[in-house]
Amino acid sequence: MSHDTGLNTSFQAYLDYLVSNVDNLTDPSTPAPDLANLSTNDPKVIRSFFRKTETGLKAKCTTAAFGLNSRFSCRGLIFGNATYSPDWNSAWSDFNSRINDLMSTLESSGVNNFQSMNCRIGEIRFDKHLNLFRPFTIYSCEGPLAYRSRISYRHPQRGQTDFRNTRIGIHSTCFATPSNGSSTTCNTPIVTNAFSNTATYEEMYQKLNGELNELKSEVYTMRPSFYKKLDCNFDSIDTIHLPDGRKYLAANSSCNF
Repeated sequence: MSHDTGLNTSFQAYLDYLVSNVDNLTDPSTPAPDLANLSTNDPKVIRSFFRKTETGLKAKCTTAAFGLNSRFSCRGLIFGNATYSPDWNSAWSDFNSRINDLMSTLESSGVNNFQSMNCRIGEIRFDKHLNLFRPFTIYSCEGPLAYRSRISYRHPQRGQTDFRNTRIGIHSTCFATPSNGSSTTCNTPIVTNAFSNTATYEEMYQKLNGELNELKSEVYTMRPSFYKKLDCNFDSIDTIHLPDGRKYLAANSSCNF
């Protein structure tokens, strides 16, 4: 931010505005959702409303928590417009505007679960194709559900289903690891796109690590209490050279929970 003069000036002006109105501040309050009168306890109903919107067209939704404080969690990808150079400020403004529009649309849908919904965007990354850079990020939204009875998950089966329901983890394999108590391990092959022969290992690794971070973020978002001890690392990383001179990284990641 310190390197962006315009953004820094605008932010400072905003702070000055807040300080000048300090005498008019009131005590903040956040009303708790009326759990007894929520519209639905079904994440499939929540998903159907997400998919009626442009941003949430391919949203996936799960039950993130059960009991009196049942919660839904929905997630998806947002892609921005391609530019000739990575522009994080422009991408963030675009994605933030889309998320605000998504929330406003859902809040006016008549389903009161959305009145207490929170949304966020993840790390903004750029896919390079030819000389263009296209920004993308994962978004997630969570909010209240009417009471749902608790379900006891079977770790390897539940984990494998969840991992395979992500963009990166479609080929994941999960199994129980008795040596670590009652934990589960999920192995996921991850490859980068092809880079030119002049690309550095650090440049390719940044892309690879971004894919692993996205996988962790998407899995955790589904069921935070179930994946609260999720820990992921690379077991092996290989540089693959193509006949045309390009190269890419191929890795196997291991996630434990």
